[in-house]
Amino acid sequence: MKKNALTWILAAGVLLVFLLLAWLLPGWIHATGARALILRVGLIVFGLMAAALLYFYLAARAKARVTDKPVEGDATDQLIVAAAAQL
Repeated sequence: MKKNALTWILAAGVLLVFLLLAWLLPGWIHATGARALILRVGLIVFGLMAAALLYFYLAARAKARVTDKPVEGDATDQLIVAAAAQL
């Protein structure tokens, strides 16, 4: 399996967890009406943000591994890459 496909699958898994929570949590805590709607919308928005952040993080790590350079690193990242190269 390609690393890009694995990245998409992991991001979709995170989103699925949040969608399941958005569906089940209001019933578990007995939220009704506007409170349930706000909870569901909030969880869906957080799920979308978490999936997007995870995807971009994993894609940046995969790109850094291919080039053996930090994507947007500072001196600390460069020192870590240089030390790993010497091992």
